Amino acid sequence: MIIYLNKACFKPALILWSILFLPGIIACIIITIVDKDYNVLIAIAICAVLYSMFIIFSYLCSKSKKNFLQIENDKIEIAYPNINRGKHTLSLNFKDIKRFDFYTVKSLTAWISLFNGLLPRFVCITYEFEGERHEDCIGYMTCKEMKNVALLLGVEFFIH
Repeated sequence: MIIYLNKACFKPALILWSILFLPGIIACIIITIVDKDYNVLIAIAICAVLYSMFIIFSYLCSKSKKNFLQIENDKIEIAYPNINRGKHTLSLNFKDIKRFDFYTVKSLTAWISLFNGLLPRFVCITYEFEGERHEDCIGYMTCKEMKNVALLLGVEFFIH
């Protein structure tokens, strides 16, 4: 079983870009209509192009297959940037995994995590590796995928 860890980041990215760009675009359209100031059309065009570029970039990133979680026999392999102290891959036995934490789009904690560079729908894993307990972000999954993985591995999970 393999799960790609970027595919669930498109919806939160779309929400973020819409919150950042759409109010400005709408305000510029209203200014253009009310004041008949057509110089604002340049600002509308620039904002619309940037908004479109960010959405296309987010879509392409969500289709990436270089970050994944793979379950084989009694091991789990995770390939994600900065996991395992920057080594980018982590291989664990099922018994070493303690829990999963899933941060939904509705969670205030998830949106505050934007300051750490994380969009909502990210999943954190708590595990023991070389005798130490670690917690790492492993990517973006849907809640259903995270529940299925946790149930398959027999570990607890929390939805925030």
